[in-house]
Amino acid sequence: RAIEYSNGNWYIVGMRQTDNSFAQDPVILKVGTYSGSGNQGVLWARRARHVGNTSNGSYSGQFYDVAIDSLGDIYAVGNTNAGGGSDSGGIIVKYNSSGTMIWARRIYNSNAVVRITKITIDSDDSLWININIGNTNTCGVAKLPSSGLFTGTYCSFTVTDWSSDVLSTGNQSFTH
Repeated sequence: RAIEYSNGNWYIVGMRQTDNSFAQDPVILKVGTYSGSGNQGVLWARRARHVGNTSNGSYSGQFYDVAIDSLGDIYAVGNTNAGGGSDSGGIIVKYNSSGTMIWARRIYNSNAVVRITKITIDSDDSLWININIGNTNTCGVAKLPSSGLFTGTYCSFTVTDWSSDVLSTGNQSFTH
């Protein structure tokens, strides 16, 4: 879906069925120089599996875009299931350069599927995201702090913290 270059590494995001038993997960890979060791230069790979993704019939999630801030932290945006059917919300996940998840946020609207399709980080490390609702409607562009200190209602959406209870157990390395 997207690729970003920073400090000699490529960050690639998209979706992949990572274990042949569940629906596709949002994934991010950090790729350096090919080392000849068989890993094709992949330094780390992470998936952002929602805890509700437990069967092939589960809703697939994916990352649509990736950006890196001035400190080298990585932000991946997209959407994922929140428990079944079309109950899909936009997600923002912040990783450090080692691939450890720092925080995750879900942007949700009870009336439609939400996708975060684009992220840009300005010189002040503020996050600018594009939020889509449904298949054609766009809420617009939202400016958010890179600290992750945004929860509550914003632009008719509910923003919740998914860091510890929802994505943490599913935010794992996978064989690439």
